[in-house]
Amino acid sequence: MAETIVIRFEGEDSGVCELTWGQRHIWDWIETSGAPLSMTVVRALDDGTKVDEIAEVLRFFMNRYQAMRTTLRIDADGRPRQVIARSGEVALEVVDTDTDPAATADSVAARHQATHFNYFHEWPVRMTLVRHRGALTHVVTTLCHLVFDAAAAMVMFADLVERDAGTGQAKGPITGMTPMELAAWQCSPAGLRQSDAALRYWEAQLRALPVGRTAAAATDAIEHWQLVYDSPALALAAHSIVDQLAADTSSVLLAAYAVALARVTGRNPGTLELIVSNRFRPGYGDIASPVNQTGLCVLDLAGLSFQGAVELVRRRTFTAYKHAYFDPARQQDMIARVTSERGADLGLGYFVNDRRTQTARPAGAPRPTGAEIRAARERGAIRWHRLEAMNKRVMVYFDDATDAVSIMLHANGRYASRATMDTLVREMEAVAVAAADDPGAPALST
Repeated sequence: MAETIVIRFEGEDSGVCELTWGQRHIWDWIETSGAPLSMTVVRALDDGTKVDEIAEVLRFFMNRYQAMRTTLRIDADGRPRQVIARSGEVALEVVDTDTDPAATADSVAARHQATHFNYFHEWPVRMTLVRHRGALTHVVTTLCHLVFDAAAAMVMFADLVERDAGTGQAKGPITGMTPMELAAWQCSPAGLRQSDAALRYWEAQLRALPVGRTAAAATDAIEHWQLVYDSPALALAAHSIVDQLAADTSSVLLAAYAVALARVTGRNPGTLELIVSNRFRPGYGDIASPVNQTGLCVLDLAGLSFQGAVELVRRRTFTAYKHAYFDPARQQDMIARVTSERGADLGLGYFVNDRRTQTARPAGAPRPTGAEIRAARERGAIRWHRLEAMNKRVMVYFDDATDAVSIMLHANGRYASRATMDTLVREMEAVAVAAADDPGAPALST
């Protein structure tokens, strides 16, 4: 049984503007993949939490943030634009259950995740309370990725936590740019100069790639798969390599993946498109809007040791991050033009997203021995899930796991079979384990 509570909200501003570059990046992914890409969190509530308390939290966010009051419209030119409303009503759902409330919350989360937002008529937030025999136990919150990323959600949550305990009022004005302000800057001469500079870098990198190089062999399969591999050995090997090379774990993992990808697919030089959070840019840390885009990293590993691969990755990723901020429509036009002029597959579509938060080597931890690292390979575990859609070739995510690195690999069945996916993650682990013993060994066989 479900109850709907209607909450009235009133913001301070409204308007219509272009999608920001980060929003356009996500919109293109939603359109081409057919996946909602929504972000859902299930949180257990303190005993005695009241419905009115959660309603006030939702009202606080709706009043304060443009992103919460955003819908889309398609104008006569066919371009999507965002519409920020000043006021309106939002629904808070309450679901009653006599069974396991945690299981009910998980079921609500699955329902949220499986259902696209109505981007033109629905506010980009769904909030459901689970009530077990009269007592609230959980809140399930889903945010539309079109107007939020994970960092934006954390900015908003920090703002909530810092409210005045007595009045519930915000500590002060919002410090980050609003989506409307960000969109205006991106359309300005300064924004266009930034975009043009980034796309000149992309074009130069793509034109320098050798024509006719080996690409991943396509298969006739049309199934798309997700593989999740939790690897204790990879975590130990990465920490050993970091200790030996004074490197960072992100560079080590990316180097291991790049080497494995080159060995398994024959793609060398190869392109990787890195998911980059542009929040490192001055003034962007507190923006409540998605600012992630892709950075192009071209890696030629021929003749390098693994240590050399790590150093190359560190240099190239720095440059890729610098040029990961651009107008996605102009980027797509440029890629289509260069592809047509070169008459070759440029090898794009291989993405990397390092989502880990625990990236530092444990303080004071001894360097793992080779025997410990090799023994840990026996504890790796693989899980498979079928994907309904996959609009890229291969995408790898690095996530935190207990005493392990979790590799989540998504692959389009036309470019990588299940056997290839299995080989790729195991090869990545093997590359790191071998490099922990001898980081000076050749990255690729000669």
